[in-house]
Amino acid sequence: SLRALFLSLGAAGICASAVIPVSSALLSDRSEGDVRARNLAWVGSSSLLGFMAGPMVGGWLASAKAINPALPAAAPFIIVATFAAVVW
Repeated sequence: SLRALFLSLGAAGICASAVIPVSSALLSDRSEGDVRARNLAWVGSSSLLGFMAGPMVGGWLASAKAINPALPAAAPFIIVATFAAVVW
């Protein structure tokens, strides 16, 4: 239902908004003074890169089904899950 969709999107937004501050706080607690700024810059730039590249990759994967109808419906999930496993 539409109400469940809005509630789930709201919950996802609340949970996602805590990721960057918590990761930055953890990183600043665990880093030494001389590399702290560099580590925080890496976290910030990689987060922004993910926010910018995510919709682009999602759109590309969604259009891949239109280009090649032989792809299964789960192909975008499989591709992203494989990428996440390699990165992790």
